[in-house]
Amino acid sequence: PGYDTLRFVLAKKVILVEGPTDEMILERCYLDDKGHLPLVDGIDIIVVDSLAFKRYCDIAVLLSKKTVIITDNDGDIQKNIQEKYADYLNKDYLVFIYEKDEDLNTIEPSVLAVNCINSEPTESFKAAISKNNSMINKSYSEIKLFMENNKTEWAFRVFDSTTKIVYPRYIHDAIKQFD
Repeated sequence: PGYDTLRFVLAKKVILVEGPTDEMILERCYLDDKGHLPLVDGIDIIVVDSLAFKRYCDIAVLLSKKTVIITDNDGDIQKNIQEKYADYLNKDYLVFIYEKDEDLNTIEPSVLAVNCINSEPTESFKAAISKNNSMINKSYSEIKLFMENNKTEWAFRVFDSTTKIVYPRYIHDAIKQFD
C-alpha cells in the first residue's frame, strides 16, 4: 500500500477529494468557518484520483470507517455518481458530496457561480483570485477560463488571500459531516 492508503487507514476522520484544487478550497472554507485548518480537528483530507475512489470505498467498507467523498458531478449525476457508486451509496459511513447543479460540473464553475451577483464576479472574488490585481478588470468568461486552465493556481490564490470568498453549499455540507 502507498502512503495515502496508510494515511487513510490510520486517519480518525477522512475526506477524499479529486485533486489539490478541491483540497485547498475545502481547507480554506474550513479555516474561514472554524478559524483553523481541518487537521486541528483530526480531519485528514486525502487527494485521490477519481478513479481511486472505489478502492478507498472498498477499504472504508472493510473498516466501517466514516468517509466523506467530495466528487465532481461531471455534468451527469445519474451516470457519474448514482450508477458509478451504486454499490456504496447505501453504506451509512460513506457520504458522497457533490454539486447538485449539473451545469456546474466541476469545482471551478461551482465556486464562480456562488461568487457572482447578476452573473458578474464580485469585486471580493476578483481580489481573492488576483495576483497584483490581475483579475480585477476581467469578465466572467475570462475568469472562468483562467480558473479552468489554472486549477491549482486560482485555488492557491484563494487559500493565500486575506479576502474571503463564498463557497458552494456542497463544500459546507462536507465540513458539517464532522460537526
